[in-house]
Amino acid sequence: MKIAQSMLRFIFILIACSGICTLFLLEMVTKGWVNALLDLVFLLIITSILNQSRFKNIYIIKEFIFIVYFSFAVFAYAIYLLLFFNHPFWGIVFFASAVFVFITLKKAMPRHKKKLGYRAFTLLNLGFFLIALLMFPHLRDWSFDDMDRHEWNKAGLNRPGIKWVIESRPEENGFQLIYPDGSLEQATWFDPYMIRPIRGEAVLISYERRRRIDKINLRTSSVQHFFRKGGRRPFFFLSPDQELLYTGSFYANPPNRSMLEVDVRDMSLRREIPFGNAVKAKGEPAFNGFRIGAAWKDQKYVGTFRGSVFSFNNSNAPIADLKLPSILLYNQFSFSQELNRVYTPGFPLRLYALSMTPLEVKAHRRLLAGMWTVPVPERNEVLVNGAFSVLVLDSDTLETKKRIFTGFGIRCLDYDPVRDWIYVAKYFEGKLKVYDCASGEKIGELEVGPLLRCVCYSPAKDCIYTGSAAGVLEISPEIFKH
Repeated sequence: MKIAQSMLRFIFILIACSGICTLFLLEMVTKGWVNALLDLVFLLIITSILNQSRFKNIYIIKEFIFIVYFSFAVFAYAIYLLLFFNHPFWGIVFFASAVFVFITLKKAMPRHKKKLGYRAFTLLNLGFFLIALLMFPHLRDWSFDDMDRHEWNKAGLNRPGIKWVIESRPEENGFQLIYPDGSLEQATWFDPYMIRPIRGEAVLISYERRRRIDKINLRTSSVQHFFRKGGRRPFFFLSPDQELLYTGSFYANPPNRSMLEVDVRDMSLRREIPFGNAVKAKGEPAFNGFRIGAAWKDQKYVGTFRGSVFSFNNSNAPIADLKLPSILLYNQFSFSQELNRVYTPGFPLRLYALSMTPLEVKAHRRLLAGMWTVPVPERNEVLVNGAFSVLVLDSDTLETKKRIFTGFGIRCLDYDPVRDWIYVAKYFEGKLKVYDCASGEKIGELEVGPLLRCVCYSPAKDCIYTGSAAGVLEISPEIFKH
């Protein structure tokens, strides 16, 4: 009986800790780091008050205090695990703290009535958590410390077949950006988030924190900017003719419930589309702008934070809506006219295949990672990034057909239909890796710079674009044949 009770208690604590960690992650993603930190401080104050009150011996209160402390420890170690893949020092901290937890759980927790072991355990875990919390936003800075232009040049970034679209040179207080027209700009950070080529004539670039979208004309070397209000991560998608750009923003305050329509020719704002009002009228609660989208024929497909997908016509009137069971949609829609499919990741651990017309779920599955999808209609397949592999899935059923091991840290990927190659952006390594889709064999790799967030293949120009802290590069696939 005691064993059964212990097992039930352990399961309950595990579920509760997972719930607290998930809520914290959602708060961090949807509202920002400051809001999440304030919520944590509030939770800590309530827990501390309960721990010092006369109610602390009540079973539910006692378990609640333990669950909160243990949740902080779990989240701290999850952060250390992430940092382990980027910096050896944090790998040591992670393993040391993990060993400490397992030893102390066995020794100190049964003695918590004696107070000393319990308090030492909780206070030390709280210290681990606060250190992780303070260090996590500065993860990008550690990679910048290792930026070595000489080493990159030795890797071959100045050889034929590779050229800079934007070069980013680290300085003491930020970066000096060098544009193709020769103009210079000082920036606090340089973090390309999305790259989209336009008919081989230009590229559009948005950024993680810079509140603008750049258009680089590859023929004239001219540079145009679209500046916007709002928060981070300007997601955008293009109309089928690539004449119009649609964008919003993430972490906007106050929330932006409009979609901005931009003329790509001169990067000027044409109009604001208050689709949030239309969506709210159909029963959807207010949301902080759209997160992902795509356009096909005369329809636009938009996903919201709350897991809803809507399609709009040219008059921007809602045509259809679909509520997914996921809490959150993030990062990217991909779609295929030939397959009549829209692929979208959901949180937590879901991947959905939707039919474009009619708008409905055709398949879904659990999937760790899966933030980036690339349809391959010629094979009736869709490529997805897993935690350690590129997964080749059936485009209809989403069943796994093949795994191509790439190692941890896939940020995004793209497909080259000319060579049947897969281009993989490794975020922490700063490497572009190339794999043969049919055989799964590695073709080659190129170090392009730390915090490699995006890779995009341009069929019109037969080249690859990458965006990292080092800059935006245009790379010929031919260099991987030597």
